[in-house]
Amino acid sequence: MGIKGLWKILEEAAENHSLRTISIKDGFEARKERFLRVGVDVSIWIQQLQQVFLKGHAQAGENPELRSFFYRLAMLSERPIHVIFVIDGPLRPHLKRAKQVKTAPHWLTEGMQRFVHAFGFAWLEAAGEAEAELAEMNKSGIIDIVLTEDSDALVFGAITVARNPSYKRTDADIIAIYRTSSILQEQRLSRGDLLLFALLLGSDYDPSGLPRCGPTVALGLVRYGLGRSLFAALSSMSDNDLSDFLPRWRAQLRDKLKTDPSNLIGRRCPSLAASVPNTFPDTSVARLFLSPALLSPDRYADLTTPRLMDISRLGELCELYFTWGSGAEIRKSFRTTLWPGEATRMLILEGLHNSGLYGQVPQMLQVNVTSVDEPAAKGYTLCHAVLTDNGFAAAATHSLRGLRAYRAGARLSEDVALAESLKPLKVKIPALIVERARPLLVNPDYNTLGYQSIHTIATISVHVFLGNPAQLVTAISNAIVGPICAPFA
Repeated sequence: MGIKGLWKILEEAAENHSLRTISIKDGFEARKERFLRVGVDVSIWIQQLQQVFLKGHAQAGENPELRSFFYRLAMLSERPIHVIFVIDGPLRPHLKRAKQVKTAPHWLTEGMQRFVHAFGFAWLEAAGEAEAELAEMNKSGIIDIVLTEDSDALVFGAITVARNPSYKRTDADIIAIYRTSSILQEQRLSRGDLLLFALLLGSDYDPSGLPRCGPTVALGLVRYGLGRSLFAALSSMSDNDLSDFLPRWRAQLRDKLKTDPSNLIGRRCPSLAASVPNTFPDTSVARLFLSPALLSPDRYADLTTPRLMDISRLGELCELYFTWGSGAEIRKSFRTTLWPGEATRMLILEGLHNSGLYGQVPQMLQVNVTSVDEPAAKGYTLCHAVLTDNGFAAAATHSLRGLRAYRAGARLSEDVALAESLKPLKVKIPALIVERARPLLVNPDYNTLGYQSIHTIATISVHVFLGNPAQLVTAISNAIVGPICAPFA
């Protein structure tokens, strides 16, 4: 998907990072509201989710695509990330990859949107192409990263793009990040250069591109500055002026292919030069990248506020869609799947509440810190904590309608499953997140730098506060509320 071969061309500029680490460094530490804002193209996730179950769908259980989607959202909720899912809108092009675009909503869309809202994330219908809307949101600072497999996002003008990580809990959550600043500095490739790649190599709008033109030849033509001159003309010229410009530009393209005067291509390509049609480039395709349909900026206003999970709604949706949707199985599954994310989000929002940036935060779980790792040489330090239920299980089954009985073939009996759902759970939470919410839990000798990933302290002593969180907030307010968030405002 996207531009053929572009990821390979740009691999030298890629930065590999843990999604959790980058969300703490560029989100929790860098943003006043503490969340890294990530934009996702819904259509790409739909394709990925369906691809997994192309074979053996009948043996994969009920709604396996939504089940996988649920687990992806659970994984993301464990990080200081606010995800904005964007779906294609009514003004998207009618043809993509030489196929007619279906106008009816995909059958997965309704269920996905329900889960997104229940997890506290945001959902937006674009004016046209989701990738174009995400690029605009990225340029305007609404989102920090576009998470996608589609390299078109860079041609649309996105400034920070990341390729999807593995969403398996046992895998490292490594993402490859492409920043336009690094692409320009390290590979000397501008947006105009990327546009020429799209026109030469093929894209979703024109899969064929310039026939027989491969990545090496395309890169050589880009080095001759043909992409930048074309981009400037398309961006500034009237139709009449552009009609005068394009034949001259096309003659330059043919000449570079035929003679390769500066040896930037590496060989002469006279037959390819002779095959360049007078209709190249297709300006209608170029304009789809440069002037896509976009929403009014005021439509982004309500997308950036993170929320806690709606536990009751999640229980209701799991009962509706999944075979393990009985009350006991939901409680048992939520303990391992959702407790870590709920605790992380609860602590982040509690820290914002302490600084007057968020309202009262419900305490569905109790968090008791048992130890803190030694300060990390880089990255972040982890707290070891134990989570215990404080109303979470009851909320998970509050809105169930009794649609499903406990499965007769379940590995555990219903009574055992219910007992398992209430057991304390050991988790690891970044110390910085805990410290901003309840500093005395991890750093009694509180200082304003604490556990920032760019700073470590020489000694750490752990004080486990087992009292009411309200008492802790009062104690903090009376003693050290001044410096808690001031350096990060």
